[in-house]
Amino acid sequence: MHSGLEDKSKEQDRGWDDRFGDFLTNLLFEEGLADSTLLVLKNHLIAFNRWLLDTYGRPWDRVQPQDLREYLYATGLNLVSTTLQARRWSLKRLYKWALEESIVAVHPNTFILPVNGNKAKNQTKPPTQRQIELLLHMPNLSSAEGIRDRAVLELIYATGMRASEILSIKIHEITKEKCLKVWGKCRKERLVVYGQYAQYWIAQYIAVRKTILLDGGHHVFATDKLFVSSGVHADYRYYQLRRMIQRYSRRCGLNLTPHTIRHAFATHMYEAGASLQFIQKLLGHSHLQTSTIYISNNTKNLNKILVNHHPRGKSYKSIARFKQVSISNKSAT
Repeated sequence: MHSGLEDKSKEQDRGWDDRFGDFLTNLLFEEGLADSTLLVLKNHLIAFNRWLLDTYGRPWDRVQPQDLREYLYATGLNLVSTTLQARRWSLKRLYKWALEESIVAVHPNTFILPVNGNKAKNQTKPPTQRQIELLLHMPNLSSAEGIRDRAVLELIYATGMRASEILSIKIHEITKEKCLKVWGKCRKERLVVYGQYAQYWIAQYIAVRKTILLDGGHHVFATDKLFVSSGVHADYRYYQLRRMIQRYSRRCGLNLTPHTIRHAFATHMYEAGASLQFIQKLLGHSHLQTSTIYISNNTKNLNKILVNHHPRGKSYKSIARFKQVSISNKSAT
């Protein structure tokens, strides 16, 4: 005979998804939420996923627009408004995060009704080019870990890669061609390129990578990942990356995450005249169909676009897109 405690544990396991842990960790470092709050959110997510499996036989990452409305209605009839709003908030944050991580392809605003009486929050603006420059110069280059941090920051800003993609790079994948193959959602392959700044700092970091491993008591061959740590784990972990970016950004008077640097990459490229379609392909957005991916092993054209339109490119011209608009308007008058 099973105890009630064992049955309850199994019931929770049935609604649990390991990716919820990644999401809650993300909230921990981005929002600084208390453990008690995170526990409440965890229980909300488990209850929702269990309800979805029982009602429709599909998990949370295959949700349909009407599912969330029905869930909030069916489970919220006897709830006070604050509890219902908390559930709605947790689901909106979950699907916003899942969209950024390419787990789902639908924006949460399309299937979760807004909370009545609440004003919509203004969209967070990406950091400016000057702010990114300040961030890049924050690490202490007299230490091996400071050089690693500079290399990480340069590579994120140079490519717009996701945090998970940065942390998955293996050291043998770094070549003199200044390009990387990245596997995104559903094992979709794309090619990203980076400029001379990222190339230089990656080279400087590789020269001291062994020192970081030895300082942590790790064997020099403890991991094949490019970025390593002197902490408990040889691999550089997501929470370490997020803490590093937050620490440096706060010194600049900002509150940045890996995703906001990715956002800055896209925004600054667009401001300099790069086409939106090209930027979407570099970012590997999940809504792009495989047939539209044109990036091949020939990186000459990609590097040409990068040096012209990335703020750290050799031929970059500041806010070229808007200068062109001004010139066209002037000639038309």
